[in-house]
Amino acid sequence: MNASSITDRGRSVFDLEYIRLESIEQRTILFRSNAWREAQDHIRRLRENPRSFLGLIDSDISRESWEKTFWEELSITCATDLRTFTHALGVAHILHWMWTGHGETAAYLAQTLGDQREDVSPGVLFAAALLHDIGKRLIIDVVHDKRTKREWALLANKTSGDELFAEEFIRPVEEGGLPDPALDIYLHAIGDPINIVPIEQAFPETALATLSRRGIPSSLTFREVIELHEAGTGLLLEAYPDMGQVAEIAAWHHPSRTKTIDSERYPIATSALRIAVMQCLYLADTFEALMSGFRTYKGRFDLCDALGIIVQETERHAIDPALTRAFVTDQLHHDRSANRPINLLVAGCSH
Repeated sequence: MNASSITDRGRSVFDLEYIRLESIEQRTILFRSNAWREAQDHIRRLRENPRSFLGLIDSDISRESWEKTFWEELSITCATDLRTFTHALGVAHILHWMWTGHGETAAYLAQTLGDQREDVSPGVLFAAALLHDIGKRLIIDVVHDKRTKREWALLANKTSGDELFAEEFIRPVEEGGLPDPALDIYLHAIGDPINIVPIEQAFPETALATLSRRGIPSSLTFREVIELHEAGTGLLLEAYPDMGQVAEIAAWHHPSRTKTIDSERYPIATSALRIAVMQCLYLADTFEALMSGFRTYKGRFDLCDALGIIVQETERHAIDPALTRAFVTDQLHHDRSANRPINLLVAGCSH
């Protein structure tokens, strides 16, 4: 496949030559560091432990021609961005369960795809999940900002000069603000503040200058910068021609109605398989982030609240409702403490 077709939307932003040279310099420094040796040792121990996820999939990866490249890229993430590494492990573990388990999700995929599942090897699928966020290296200076959704809403009010978000709602709970579940509903109705605040109003000049050298203008909102990581993943993986199928899946893990997945640009197997694989990765990515609190600006959610958001995302991003229904059913079945009303989930997943 032509891997560069995946990253067309990133080419108009990123300075590719600067990123290439910067990557060479950064790797040279990293490979001489203690952090690199510690990361390699950590991953080696995980691979040697059959009870760990990396130990579970080690044989799948070892069958692939790009095995060495994959472990190097994963080690770089472990050495430079442990938070993303931990998130990726969680996402890949969820995807493994969806693809190989015995629940409703696995049954749905088996029935829907049949023999088409063989067109994507387990090694490709799990490698894509583990590397799907490596594009965050290109925005590492801002992506792990620790501000909460309340703080972003306050900043949106300040930078806009208007009370876009009601101060009495977004102030801390101990000062009379809305509790997190109610605040989530409020922000869902009003809008996400990270869609409003440009990074030039939120980050120091040093971070902005670094992003600028990579081609990222400071006029972009925080949301727009975060969304560049997907294209960044494609740009980094396209350096390895034999990882084309991994790149195709990893670089398209945030589906939406505005993105067209066509067979010319995304040629793996059939349309049904392409969509199923990418939607599974999207569900795993979103669910892990919601449950773990990986995204500080979103916060951590309990099971039912997380599944409610999954249902909303299904409707917003045209995810197959049958896939979401199976996923929700499995999650509720495996969590005996989920005894809260789930009318939203049932309604949202039944159409």
